[in-house]
Amino acid sequence: MTATARLQLDPPREGDLEDLHRIYSDARTWTHLTSGRFPDLTSTREALSGWLAD
Repeated sequence: MTATARLQLDPPREGDLEDLHRIYSDARTWTHLTSGRFPDLTSTREALSGWLAD
């Protein structure tokens, strides 16, 4: 975990799948980097699994 007075960054967890998908599938999040978008829940799940394996 990394923290400052105003921000706490926790490593991703299995339970974060739905929240991550909402962020990574939202076109507004990826306006300037469209290749980073996850088009479906399966793509998000695969990315999360990779992050958890690291």
